[in-house]
Amino acid sequence: MQTILVVDDEPIIVAVCSRILSEAGYRILAANGPEAAVKICTGFERTIDVGLLDIMMPGKCGPDLAADLITLHPELSVVFMSGYEDYHFEKYRPFSFKWFLRKPFKAGDLLATIQKPLDEVRKIGPRREENVTFIRKAAGE
Repeated sequence: MQTILVVDDEPIIVAVCSRILSEAGYRILAANGPEAAVKICTGFERTIDVGLLDIMMPGKCGPDLAADLITLHPELSVVFMSGYEDYHFEKYRPFSFKWFLRKPFKAGDLLATIQKPLDEVRKIGPRREENVTFIRKAAGE
C-alpha cells in the first residue's frame, strides 16, 4: 500500500483529500500545517511515496516544507497544490513544480495527479538521488 502525506493549513482540505485518497486505497498521513507534517514524518519509519503540499501556509511555505520533508524522507515525491494565482508563488518556480494541482479540484483530478509521480518512480526505480540533489540545491541547501 502506498503512503500519501496530505498537508494543508485548512483542515477541510486535509479531510477531503484524505477521504478521496483513502477510498482509492492509499495509506494516508494527514497533517494540519507544516509543523504537524514534520512531526509525523519524523516519527514515520516506512516509505512516504507522495507528499501533497499546499504552497501557501502560515509558518512555512510548501517548497520550504518540501525541502525539510525530503531531508527526512528522500524517497518522497512532491505534488504542490494551491488556490492562489501564479504570481503569488512565482518566486518558488526554481524549486520545480513538476506536479501541481490547482484548487478547487475534482476527485478525479486529485487521483490522476497523485498517480503521476507514482508512475514515474516505477519507471526510474527507487534510486532517485539526482532528483533529491536537484531539489535540495533549488531549495538553497
